[in-house]
Amino acid sequence: MKKQMVVLKVVGALATTTAALGLLCNGLALPTLLMNRPYNPDTPYFLPAFLIMSGLCIGFYVILLVFGIQFVRGRTGLIRMFSGLMVCEVIYFLSVSFLWLMPGIGRSIGAATGVANGGLMFQAVILFPLWAPFAVKWAKRTLEDKSSKTKDPDCIFCKIVAGQIPCCKVREDDACLAFMDVGPLAEGHVLLIPKGHYVTVDQMPADLAGRMLQHVPSLVGAVRKATGCQGVNVLQNNGPVAHQVLPHVHFHVIPRSAGDAFGFNWPAGTYPKGRMQELAEEIRRNLQ
Repeated sequence: MKKQMVVLKVVGALATTTAALGLLCNGLALPTLLMNRPYNPDTPYFLPAFLIMSGLCIGFYVILLVFGIQFVRGRTGLIRMFSGLMVCEVIYFLSVSFLWLMPGIGRSIGAATGVANGGLMFQAVILFPLWAPFAVKWAKRTLEDKSSKTKDPDCIFCKIVAGQIPCCKVREDDACLAFMDVGPLAEGHVLLIPKGHYVTVDQMPADLAGRMLQHVPSLVGAVRKATGCQGVNVLQNNGPVAHQVLPHVHFHVIPRSAGDAFGFNWPAGTYPKGRMQELAEEIRRNLQ
């Protein structure tokens, strides 16, 4: 999946760069115009046209910045809205080009657009609106196709992901799903699972595990605030002997309070001389 993630991050970086450049151009253009007042008689409505177009462009850049950040993070949930935004951008360019050929207020709008749109001009040079939506769609479709190959029709969690079994969702993206545990060890007990079917965590691709684990800090913080608990356990079990009941990777986020009924048996031991170093070397040898 690395190729698909690189494509998403490139599109996100370009979108973020465009948005930052556009916001900078708009921020610098207005004071420059007011100080120098280079208004052309052919464009009598330049300043009001500029203010209107600048406001529209700032809104566009803010939305584009949100898309860019989402894609850099590897999220594709907003792809339809992004495609619609790129279509609007193409229509916008064509409209401005047409207005530039018109006298009076039409040319004013065209001139104002040229000043306010440094970011969009950058996109036009690299033809961003023509290829970016297709690149993101390809990445999203490929990621979904790979994920769909790791489904188990008999797995309860896979059925929850597919919508065949209802759940109380807390967070969802294209890689994972967090929802309330229906048999909680404490109120506020949340489960975090990958959407693909992996029995144990060592079977997961490293990039997918990373995308899932990035949600753990925010989930822990949200559970703390929602429940007012004194602590939180984050547990992940691999294999029946480790108390894994359902054969699909899942992380427990469990609120803890003093005196609750949940406990651990933790019989800490010691190593014979040299044994710890021997095992550490064996573990290093087996790291991939």
